[in-house]
Amino acid sequence: MKKIWETLVVDKSGSMSNIRQQVVTTINERIQQAKQNSQDGDEVTVNIITFDGNVYENTWGTKAIDVPEATTGDYNPNGGTALYDAIGYTLKKIEKTCQDPEVKHLVVVITDGEDTSSTHFGDTTKLKNLITEHQNGGRVTVSYVGCDAKKVMKESEKLGIPASNCAAWNNSNTRMTEAAFKNLNSKLYTYYDNTKNGLETSNLFSTTSASSDSSSSSSATVDDLSEESVNADAAINSAAILNQLKISPRNTGMAPPMFYGIANSCCYHSNDPDCVVTVVAGNYNTKKANWDEIMA
Repeated sequence: MKKIWETLVVDKSGSMSNIRQQVVTTINERIQQAKQNSQDGDEVTVNIITFDGNVYENTWGTKAIDVPEATTGDYNPNGGTALYDAIGYTLKKIEKTCQDPEVKHLVVVITDGEDTSSTHFGDTTKLKNLITEHQNGGRVTVSYVGCDAKKVMKESEKLGIPASNCAAWNNSNTRMTEAAFKNLNSKLYTYYDNTKNGLETSNLFSTTSASSDSSSSSSATVDDLSEESVNADAAINSAAILNQLKISPRNTGMAPPMFYGIANSCCYHSNDPDCVVTVVAGNYNTKKANWDEIMA
């Protein structure tokens, strides 16, 4: 049995509003995969951190089997982008709450832009040192998924996250976003497989085998999750994956999935008369980050 904590660090700044439903569905797919892996014998914990100009804990330290699916009421994009604060807070929270040396951590950062609002970790040298310390410890894999491959590579170098753990997605329209998130979830399945096989996951998005040799990813490029880059041979039949993960549209506040668990492409704020977004309550007891506690 493997002990795994998967932490999603998700941007909810105002620019994410048009893909609100796609983000909520992706969060739920990650939760469903964690539940499935728990049923297969792993001990999986799911944490969800979101950020706009502030950082929020949606759920933390909860076993996957007990984590409810997110609703659109849990994800309301607005405001700025405290990206660096969110990453720093997550790693400090891991330090404070999980000392078990047997636990492996997968931290998945999803954003569409650059930092605009961080105050606690605005000094990226401080953040880079924190990320490096955790990654060198062999228990934490930090991945960064952002828009524009060149900007992602710049963040990779600035923050010390291996390029082979970074990927770019296209948010020019909801169709491209759906394809990118579909590809992201497909690739993240390999993390659990690699962990079960005792492999380090320093090459999370690399096409080469995972290796504990960090030099193997030194020449890697940022993976492209855009629709054009989706490998047809790796495509997963939607009915099969829905059955495997037991994904259902319950509690999502969205239309039933079109494919691979992705909701219909109705945009938040859409003027399409056929697009109705049901207002639903959130399932999480969301609270602002407690910086005094986490930095003590």
